[in-house]
Amino acid sequence: MVSSRREFLTAAGSLGLAATVSDVAAAGEADAESTATRQFKRIAMEEAFFTTETIDGYQRLADSGYADPAFVQEMALLLNIKHPGLQRILDRLMDLEGERLSIMDANGIDMQVLGLSAPGINVFEKDDAVSIAQRANDQLGAALIAHPDRYIGMATIVAQDPKWSAKELERCVNEYGMKLALSNSHTHDEYLDAKKNWPMFEALESLNLPLYIHPRAVGAKLRESMMGADFNIGHVHWGFGIETSTHAVRLMYSGVFDQFPGLKVILGHMGEGIPFWLNRMDAYTQASSALGLPPGIAKRLPSDYFRENFYVTTSGFYDHAALKLCHDVLGPEKIMFAVDYPYGSTEKAVKMLNTAPFPEDDLQMMFSGNAERLLGLS
Repeated sequence: MVSSRREFLTAAGSLGLAATVSDVAAAGEADAESTATRQFKRIAMEEAFFTTETIDGYQRLADSGYADPAFVQEMALLLNIKHPGLQRILDRLMDLEGERLSIMDANGIDMQVLGLSAPGINVFEKDDAVSIAQRANDQLGAALIAHPDRYIGMATIVAQDPKWSAKELERCVNEYGMKLALSNSHTHDEYLDAKKNWPMFEALESLNLPLYIHPRAVGAKLRESMMGADFNIGHVHWGFGIETSTHAVRLMYSGVFDQFPGLKVILGHMGEGIPFWLNRMDAYTQASSALGLPPGIAKRLPSDYFRENFYVTTSGFYDHAALKLCHDVLGPEKIMFAVDYPYGSTEKAVKMLNTAPFPEDDLQMMFSGNAERLLGLS
């Protein structure tokens, strides 16, 4: 149980819920004015679920005294604090049959792209990670078979065992028709650009599967810089964006996209801040290279990779200014609609994009056209 203000602040960062429980509890309540103005097919690209086995695994880790700072932060509320709003979120994460579909219908969401919620299997050791990931993929696969017109699947990959992951991706495509893969950011403070993970990239490129990199709480090396006596910004408020953008930038500078030029990566939350920084990254990459001090082994500029190999989604953002920046930098063909259900508000997400000041052709691309093209949907 939480016993101090600092521990409570650590817990409050978990799932990013301290200040938003009431909003999340109301997520998905339809607002007729916002949903009726413009009607588009809508595919929500970053929608979360949990499995019983995953929750049980987290509980075993917690009971064992596992002290990884990111895991402690992520799980404190979920496992230790009783709150009706949190229980409702957990119920929604576990539900693939009832309320989820009703909320989609109420807000004009045609399809959800489902991925295992953070921290996913990234916290486990290899054997547990493989076992839990396979069962999660099977459970997701069953939902895809039961609701082929409502759900699209992200196969969970296991950075703890990249070679197994390459085979698992092929199985998930062949058995269940999954269209993407998912990694919840760092795995024991390691990043995906490590050469040992390249067999996964080879499989992703070969299978034409985009990789969605979802945030989790920052690892140990960043955590202390984001904790103070009276604040905790290591999760959704700030740490998520820092963690995931760092992950993506490492991929850009490491040569991954030179080796696998067909690899596609999706980032949520309007690109985790990268669209804002691209011009500066390019300028100083060029300046460093001119001085003989290149920041990485990549052959091209960061913006080249970002515009060609990355897509961004609108998950968790309700701001036209941020959307306009992404639209200006990337164009409408690289932006996809997402809610971040059940953590985000379905109604607000739909309203934000529905009322955006763009041509209807652009909105159609962002709501569903880009997803259909990227994922090869008929």
